[in-house]
Amino acid sequence: MKSADSKLLARLDAALAATRDPIRSACLRAERAGYRARQGHFDQARSELEGLRLQFAMRPHPQVSIWLCLLEGWIAYYENLDHSALDRMKRARALSAAAHQDTLHALSAAWLAHLHYAHNEFDQAARMVHEALALAAPDENAAQARASLVVAEACHFAGRFDLAQPWYVEARTRARADDDGQTLSAVNYNLAALQVSQVMKASVFGGDDASALIRHAAASVESASNFDDLIGTLSLGSLLPLLRASVASARGDFERALALYGNDFHSTAEQGQTRVLPALFADRAWCRSRTGDFAGARADVAQAEQRIDPSIDSDDRALAHGRLAQVLSVLGDSTAGQAHERRAQEALARHRIDQVRVLEVFSGLLEARRSAAPVKTAPC
Repeated sequence: MKSADSKLLARLDAALAATRDPIRSACLRAERAGYRARQGHFDQARSELEGLRLQFAMRPHPQVSIWLCLLEGWIAYYENLDHSALDRMKRARALSAAAHQDTLHALSAAWLAHLHYAHNEFDQAARMVHEALALAAPDENAAQARASLVVAEACHFAGRFDLAQPWYVEARTRARADDDGQTLSAVNYNLAALQVSQVMKASVFGGDDASALIRHAAASVESASNFDDLIGTLSLGSLLPLLRASVASARGDFERALALYGNDFHSTAEQGQTRVLPALFADRAWCRSRTGDFAGARADVAQAEQRIDPSIDSDDRALAHGRLAQVLSVLGDSTAGQAHERRAQEALARHRIDQVRVLEVFSGLLEARRSAAPVKTAPC
């Protein structure tokens, strides 16, 4: 059986072979290169991008220009989460609106929603979701899948998986309809990452059924990893081992967690994930302290403390400070541990405010779509 990846690429290849229209051919080439970028094949994507730029340098065409902006945005985002992706998607949206290209307008708005959400710009993200869903035709799956994933993440982040689940289902259903394996991969990864975040909060702060959370998170991480192996996803490849490490740490399997953490911290920073590094260093310090490597634990405490700053997301700050408090207690430094505990509680309170705010921002969209619920299929 062919994977979703091969079916989508085969369809694009067949469409390219059948067309004699140079504009349609260029758009299909850009779409195919964009898929390769989302997959992690950046050299192929860049080669196509440069070829199309050269071909249309003297006589630009609106549709091709829009696709090139989308392609540039995908390369920037998937290679290292570069902030320039936001600028390229904004340009794609502006060009598609000016050219009355509703399909591309909806697609660029959906990706803008994704990028705004990634930068904690929740109001802008919700506005772009509204725009994408309003513009996308009922059978326009790419835009609707990406917009639905943003809503799912927002609800899940807010602690309302009951609200998130149908949007995850919608995103998966739309991606399957397009044979878009990379969107399915994104759904799997984001679902797993948010479940692991919940596991870590329970591990550090308590208050939830940790065993059930760990079981579900571990299954989600393995499912995401197996799917990516099946379809050949390379982008952001260091992150899944780190999710496995966090689950192992929460389970108390500290030796396995340390083996999984390995040397992935450097590649994580290179992939634009510096915001999570303090919590990762703090958790590795915890694992080292629990295995008797006190010198290594102290070194990781120092690394975590150096990287914590107010720009880091409130939940990541809370996890970093909370783990550091636990580590320092083991190391016998109660004064420093108590200071981190106070900061952890402050950050956790801020996180709960952020959760409420996210739900408020997306509430209008949730209410508007309640009567026209997302497509129902097998649960996530």
